[in-house]
Order: sequence, then C-alpha cells, then structure tokens
Amino acid sequence: MSFKLNTLTRTMLCALAGVLAVARAGADPIIGGTTTFTTAPGIESLYSSLNISASLIPPASGNLQSDPQTLILPITGGDTTTELDHSGGVMLQAAGQIVDIANVVIHISGFDANKVTADLSSHGVTENLAVADISGSNTLIADPSFVAQIRAAGGPDLTGTTLATFKSQPELAPTATPEPGQMGLISAGLLAFTAVKMGQKLRNRVRVA
Repeated sequence: MSFKLNTLTRTMLCALAGVLAVARAGADPIIGGTTTFTTAPGIESLYSSLNISASLIPPASGNLQSDPQTLILPITGGDTTTELDHSGGVMLQAAGQIVDIANVVIHISGFDANKVTADLSSHGVTENLAVADISGSNTLIADPSFVAQIRAAGGPDLTGTTLATFKSQPELAPTATPEPGQMGLISAGLLAFTAVKMGQKLRNRVRVA
C-alpha cells in the first residue's frame, strides 16, 4: 500500500506540474513599444551619392539625415513567439521614382521566420515582400526580393548588403489570470496531493502505535 501511495503522489505532482506548465506556455501578446532601426555605416552616404532621398511616413520617427540614419517604428501588435507588427515607415525617392515602405513585420517563427517583411508601394501598386533577412540576433541583410524592387525604382544594387541593425522594445500585455477551468484543475490537483500526504501520515501513525 505504501508503494501505491508513493506512486499516486508522484503522479499527482507530475499532473500538477503539467497544468502549471500549460498555463505558462502561451505566447505573450504585445500591445505597444517601439523598434529602432539603425542603418549600417555608409548607407546614408550611398543614398546621397545616388541622389536618393528618404523621408518618414507617420507615425514613424527618427533621423534620416544623419549617418547612420535611425528609424523608430511603433509596435502595434503581435506576440513573443510569432511576429512584431509596426505602423509607419519610410519613403524613398530616386530619379523621379517613389517607393513607400510601410506595414513592417518582424517574423519570429512561421513561413517567414527570421525575415522582415513590408508593403512596398510604387506607381499605385502595393506588394508585400521580404525586405531583409535577419542575420545573427539583430542584423538585417537585403533580401533578393527587396533588391529587385529598389533596382526597378532606379535605386542601387543592394545584393548582399547589410542594411541596418534593429532593437525591439515591446510592451507586453498584463499577465492573464488563469481561466476558471485551469484554476479548478490546479485546485483539484493540490487537494488530491494534500489528501494523499495526510493519508500517509495517518498510516504511519497507525504503524507506530
């Protein structure tokens, strides 16, 4: 009987640990914050030499006249396991051509994992494509799709170019309270565990007597 009680105790502990792990395993929603993009050294000089000008698309902020340039985009949604969504963007102009880059998404997992996608708009046509590949922890390398779009708009060939680094500072949603069903299961596990331990103590007292 003592062996059965010990087995039951271990079983209840494992079940309780599993419930608690499930309660913690969900992705944490992101409700705000910002991501700061800092261009690689020389990018601003390259743009200037090719007569490419850049301007902010609100609500983006930053400094596009410095070297390196900085672009700060508000985070509008996503979560800690899939993606970070942003508002605002940047407009590039070259040789009479205009390309708007907006709706920037940093992909953490899924089909576009380790990529940054955005909507590129030019001549009234908008296309969502990969702008950069994430190399290492926070370095952005020009994606071939983006390279083709920039060249088509009169820009330089950015093949293999390090575009920028980035730093995200997301604001997480308040920690959610476990649902009633989870609370009931956790409580049941604790009660069962307590009952088993009390039964063990009573049996030990009987044996001593």
